[in-house]
Amino acid sequence: MFKFPVFKMNLLDGGSTGGGGGAPEPDGSAPDGVTPDTTSSVPDSTQTQDIVLADFLKDIDPDLKQSKSLASFKNMNDLAKSYVHAQKMIGKNKMVVPSKNSSPEEWREAFNKLGLPNELDKYEVQRKENSLVDDDFFENFKKTAHEAGILPQQTQKLYEMYEGTINDFNTKSQEESKAIMEKEIAGLKEEWGDGFEKNVKYANLAVDELGGEEVRKYLEQKGLLNDVQMTRMLSKMGKAIAEDVLPDSAGLSSGIDPAEAQEAMNNMLSDKNSPIHNRSHANHKTEMEKYNKLSKLAFGIA
Repeated sequence: MFKFPVFKMNLLDGGSTGGGGGAPEPDGSAPDGVTPDTTSSVPDSTQTQDIVLADFLKDIDPDLKQSKSLASFKNMNDLAKSYVHAQKMIGKNKMVVPSKNSSPEEWREAFNKLGLPNELDKYEVQRKENSLVDDDFFENFKKTAHEAGILPQQTQKLYEMYEGTINDFNTKSQEESKAIMEKEIAGLKEEWGDGFEKNVKYANLAVDELGGEEVRKYLEQKGLLNDVQMTRMLSKMGKAIAEDVLPDSAGLSSGIDPAEAQEAMNNMLSDKNSPIHNRSHANHKTEMEKYNKLSKLAFGIA
């Protein structure tokens, strides 16, 4: 076997290769003046790295000093805390934490150990009385959360946040609608002036004549009783009805002023085809009664 010379450089001696020569003797011995290198450049696999422990652990059993877990303790307080924590865990239920590669069944088992009931009817999530959230949405919310493995107390928090958001939105929406409605009503009052109450009576007359309580409830449900445009339309309809139906029978005697009564009388007289001008007409008597009642209103006769 060939023995190749080992090239060595002494940095402390200016980079020289040694005293003289430097090549090994044929028998393998080092040249004169050179101390043989008895160390190996390849680390011994049997050697172990020393573990640095805190000073307070210097007197422990030598075998324990090789435990890497002790290297993390810097003082006696850290060691004591670790020991107390380990004692508390003795006897407690243990569980394997699933990973991203775990099956749905393994995840479900972990959720069950954390407090997720298997049955949906035992999945307790409460909602407030008079909640704005309907039954179908609430039940679907619970079912979805249960299937996703969300614990009941977590689902309760999520639902309370959702319901609070709905309530806040509803309150804000009502406040905005009220502000708009009040502004529109104020504009209608300014438009109608002193005739506001009278025109509102006409609107109520139209509702009563066109459907009564059933129509009134429908308009209320749709939010149309306070709608300005609807009120304008109903008022015109009510006024037309009041001119056709006798005011006293409609209960609007106090709502029709003398000028309007006089105008209605003039319209009847100016209409040449009105039954009031034809005594043989079947409606002559009815029209005359209407004319006389308008006359009382026009001239303030009781």
